[in-house]
Amino acid sequence: MRSQATIAWMVLTAIVSGCGPAVVWYGRSPDRMQVAKVLHHRGAQYVQVNGCDGSKFDGVASDGLFFSPDSVRLAYPARKGSKWMIVVDGSPGSSWDGIGQVQFSPDSQHLAFAALAGTQWHVVCDGHKGPAFDLLLRESLVFSPNGDRLAYAGRISDKVYVVVDEAKGPAYDGVGSIAFSPNSKRVAYLARMGEHQAVVVDGQAGEQWVAISEFAFSSNGERFVYLATNGYGWFAVVDGERTIAYHAIGGLTFSPDGGTVAYAARLGERELVVTDNQRGPTFDAIVPSSIEFSPDGQHLVYVARRGKKYVLVMNGKQSATYDRIERPVYSSDGERHGYIAESGDRSVVVIDEKIEAEHSWAGNLVLSADGRRYAYIARRGGGFLIVHDRGHTSFDTVVDGSLVFSRDSKRWACIAGDLKKKELYIFVEGETTYRKFDWEEFTSAISRRLPDDSADLLREWAAAEVEKPSSSEIHKVRTGEKCQSGLDPQ
Repeated sequence: MRSQATIAWMVLTAIVSGCGPAVVWYGRSPDRMQVAKVLHHRGAQYVQVNGCDGSKFDGVASDGLFFSPDSVRLAYPARKGSKWMIVVDGSPGSSWDGIGQVQFSPDSQHLAFAALAGTQWHVVCDGHKGPAFDLLLRESLVFSPNGDRLAYAGRISDKVYVVVDEAKGPAYDGVGSIAFSPNSKRVAYLARMGEHQAVVVDGQAGEQWVAISEFAFSSNGERFVYLATNGYGWFAVVDGERTIAYHAIGGLTFSPDGGTVAYAARLGERELVVTDNQRGPTFDAIVPSSIEFSPDGQHLVYVARRGKKYVLVMNGKQSATYDRIERPVYSSDGERHGYIAESGDRSVVVIDEKIEAEHSWAGNLVLSADGRRYAYIARRGGGFLIVHDRGHTSFDTVVDGSLVFSRDSKRWACIAGDLKKKELYIFVEGETTYRKFDWEEFTSAISRRLPDDSADLLREWAAAEVEKPSSSEIHKVRTGEKCQSGLDPQ
């Protein structure tokens, strides 16, 4: 439920901003084609989409305003008097005493949100109210990948229950990490029973452990693996069968076809990667987050440390040694790969195991989906370059992590800056003009995310900008209002 302090802050913001409608918050849809603003004017707040004003309310909770993944739908909590409601596609819904998490399904066809009625919380999905709870676990609403299924967790007294497809499961002392399989057919979560934990898969609790760190489904949902400890050693439990005990374990990953599972393990002072119970070579350390299969499943790659040096290991074959190695990147078909490594005061760009170039610094290597193109950021003198397969483009500065290719592999985009003007902009290959970077929009967007997500946000923006369609292909968001206003020119 939105606090009175939140509403007071919104009102204060509006008062100090002048006599006309004041912008409380604004942002864009995932495809960056729709512009939504929360405005305050003469004691009322309302949402404006692409210049089209929505209904007026006593308050609008901007932190709960969300576009659907396809950017066509919009939902937000709004208040009239002491009652809250969800406005979806411009139409207000039923009244509630409070609103919590708001979540669209991945296919954008369904909407679920947490709602307070008196002292009881419910999840409402497409207008249907679920069972009552004393409270709902924060951010626990999870749709299946296909959007057809919904799961969440709620507390009654001192017990926690998971609801899957409207059916409430057994009581536990705690619950976490609810996840559907990639094919949406299965669901799993962690459950705490006193001092022990278990993985609950499709409603059935497994063996109890002191702690469970990770679990994963294969892509077809048929296989399931989790990592757990009994207090004396760590085990990988693969399809119900535990491995030998290790001193530590992590980096769990499946091959794309689900046929192979890999993870890092430590035995004594040495670490190795285990693939379907086959142990690889030992090192002083494995970087767990680097363990990855290529998109075609033909290559298993990871970064390992021996002494103070690192190597990239691909299918057991080790690269030259470096001081640091970035996570490898692949083309969509898995045929091409590359990475950037540091050696002394130089950055080495390696593509298909061949050194492409060396620079004083380089980073953010990307390959196009079809594998025909590459691009990366490099420092030259007092400025930066985007080095690509067709040459290079100079900039004063480039935001590391923002470089992306379009899905059709034809263009790249990045966020760059003009130091003299002290401005950032979004540059798309082949365009003669720059697209404005809006710091106010960025501040509004990052306020709703963790600070560490800023790099992901900028990359998402660049990816959306490079995919923008022609004006004739632009769709409009459903506002529920009759309005002829066009899209924001920016």
